[in-house]
Amino acid sequence: MTKAVRLIKENLCKADIVIEVLDARIPLSSRNPMISEIVGKKPRIVVLNKADLADPNLLGQWERYLRTDDSIAVVQISAKTGKNLSQLIEKGKYLCRNMNWAGRRAVRAM
Repeated sequence: MTKAVRLIKENLCKADIVIEVLDARIPLSSRNPMISEIVGKKPRIVVLNKADLADPNLLGQWERYLRTDDSIAVVQISAKTGKNLSQLIEKGKYLCRNMNWAGRRAVRAM
């Protein structure tokens, strides 16, 4: 974990947006407790993967809990089936809407 944190810190300046992938069945247990401190105010998408296996009654509550401010978006997906992957792209576009692109064509995500 120490090496991963070091690499994230070294390369975070190169990313426009951060994508944090959590297991929708156990979001807090699958989260790195230092991630908010490391990422700071950089726009972030929290992906609740395996949403199709999680309790649908709890997913909305988790979304509200994880979306602490306007720089964080939450998406429920199933990577196995591809369900809602397009929402990931749309949320990324929305969070990056005010960035100065200066001739760049693509969003850089970490």
